[in-house]
Amino acid sequence: MAKKSFFKEKSEKEIRELNLRTVFSKKGLVEKILELNPASEGLEIRVQLLPGQFYRNTQSWKQASNKALKHGGYIPLSQPTTITEALKSRRLPHQIRKADFGQLDSIHEDEINLIGYSFKPIQGVDRRKRLVPFSWIMEGARIFAYSERLKKGIEVKPYDDAAKVEQEGADVIVIVPSRKKRQRRYTIRFKHVPIIDNQRKRAICWSLDTNFERGEEPRHKTFNIRYRFEHDREGSDVKVFYPHEIAGYLAIAKHYAAKEGNRVPWDMNPFAKPSQKLVDFYKRITNNVVIYDPTLGKSGGTRKIHIAEECLLLGRAVRALGHDKTLFWNPERDPKTLADYDWTIPQVA
Repeated sequence: MAKKSFFKEKSEKEIRELNLRTVFSKKGLVEKILELNPASEGLEIRVQLLPGQFYRNTQSWKQASNKALKHGGYIPLSQPTTITEALKSRRLPHQIRKADFGQLDSIHEDEINLIGYSFKPIQGVDRRKRLVPFSWIMEGARIFAYSERLKKGIEVKPYDDAAKVEQEGADVIVIVPSRKKRQRRYTIRFKHVPIIDNQRKRAICWSLDTNFERGEEPRHKTFNIRYRFEHDREGSDVKVFYPHEIAGYLAIAKHYAAKEGNRVPWDMNPFAKPSQKLVDFYKRITNNVVIYDPTLGKSGGTRKIHIAEECLLLGRAVRALGHDKTLFWNPERDPKTLADYDWTIPQVA
């Protein structure tokens, strides 16, 4: 199915028709991409972006990208590891992310090979590691912005009157629009949403979980079967959060803040809120950048950036620009709300 107009991007052919520059090095890519005029300029990358280990024993760069998306590096957050630690903690999730991403300052930009960040539940039965890819943060914000422009945006149905909510968080059903035309909406059940302003919220937020209750799951979720390498001690069963889930949580946070004046879901949000600057960078890598891929046919050719490569470039932008300028919404600098972000793409057919 075709994408709705809000989500349309330039094709590889359209990017090649721009005033295209070629780069042969990974150094300084963030600055080169940010310097592009989004309406008229493009960049052709002629170097492998992903670490070499992902290209070994593969037949194509697409296979390498799929492998990197499933097995790439995620920075583990320095969250509390026990309920006791959580009850003593005073740091909010965004403060934890700021400290952890600040440690990347000692690493050269072109050596950053992160796909996203991770955290672990510290209470409940489900202790699977949670993974948050950078690209899905961006797409989640875009789905939320799109939904806020609709007469019927993301529907939020809380189930928060049970006694367990104070200790385990609330269950909330959200109904999220698709990015594709004529595709039915997704019904997603959220579990362990912190809504009570007590210290337990600092433990509950790390246990956030979701299920797609109705409708076909997005294909990128259905087919993201993840197996670890043979000698890796970490288990294969992890929880990956996807765009519709991130958009759904933003709608939950808005619902409680607007209707009840309750900022707990917003403050304890485990998903980073991107800045407009990072959105602009993301729009450039998806609409102004192509990469040479020698595995495309006999003589090779160019293609658009794969999702794993997007994540890697976003991680390098966080390193180059800093956490507060990328993975943090600042109302004094950014648009008034996440719904007001500029997602327009110049000259998209």
